[in-house]
Amino acid sequence: MDLISDGSNENTFLGLASQPLDGESGDQWAAAIWKDGEWDDRCDPVTEPVKIDGTSGVIVIHCPSQILTALTWTGDRGYLIVTYGVDDPAWFREILATARLHPEDATQAAPSASP
Repeated sequence: MDLISDGSNENTFLGLASQPLDGESGDQWAAAIWKDGEWDDRCDPVTEPVKIDGTSGVIVIHCPSQILTALTWTGDRGYLIVTYGVDDPAWFREILATARLHPEDATQAAPSASP
């Protein structure tokens, strides 16, 4: 996962990750991600459909943490965008409106080794 932060607060960031769908449909992949117990949801998350770079997706607001996530897919790749320490859905939608997906540039399933 790549993290974007302004450095002023290490507990506030935007994270982005992608991975192959490995034969799952985009809907199946997204549901498996946002329903994963690691989110520690104590009630049903709020979901809403979203378009990210013209592709179908879903915004998920986890409960009770209010962690904002977006999941989208194109071709055989799924994309996760998550905020931490930010609980403004309108701001998150503005960020998502600027996202551009480039599945053709994804050549590795795992990050490169650090030098």
